[in-house]
Amino acid sequence: MTGSQLVLCVLALVGLAGSPAGALDLTGTWLGKHTCTEYDGTLSKFTVKDDEMRITQAGDVFAVDSQSQFSGVSLPDAKKPETQGEAKLANCTTDNVTSNGGDELVRLSAKVDREKGKGKLRGSSIYTFPGGVGTCKWSYKLTDPANPNAVGCADN
Repeated sequence: MTGSQLVLCVLALVGLAGSPAGALDLTGTWLGKHTCTEYDGTLSKFTVKDDEMRITQAGDVFAVDSQSQFSGVSLPDAKKPETQGEAKLANCTTDNVTSNGGDELVRLSAKVDREKGKGKLRGSSIYTFPGGVGTCKWSYKLTDPANPNAVGCADN
């Protein structure tokens, strides 16, 4: 079994079993926006609205399908581990050659109430593209807590 097959198998089992107690579970479909500023010699700004982000989580590791695919890790709050914390994500194309572009790292603050099916993700990212760099502010709300079976990065 390859690494990517193992990840898919684990994520499928999570869909059946759910997340362990005490974990910050971000599984579900999230709707929101990100507002970005880019610099490539000149400054430009844009907003992507109604962006859908699908997350499937196994333990503290999760896969994200959106406009791009990401892998991530949830970091539960010490006092409220099931409802609050942070998350870190990396775009699947992130590598150590920033001149090629495709690199993106994301930090999100998370609040989730799985019983009510509600949640918020807010944070920021930095990304590269050939000839430039950008930053984004992210803001998403949980719209469906069901497992969307996101695949994310092949070697999550």
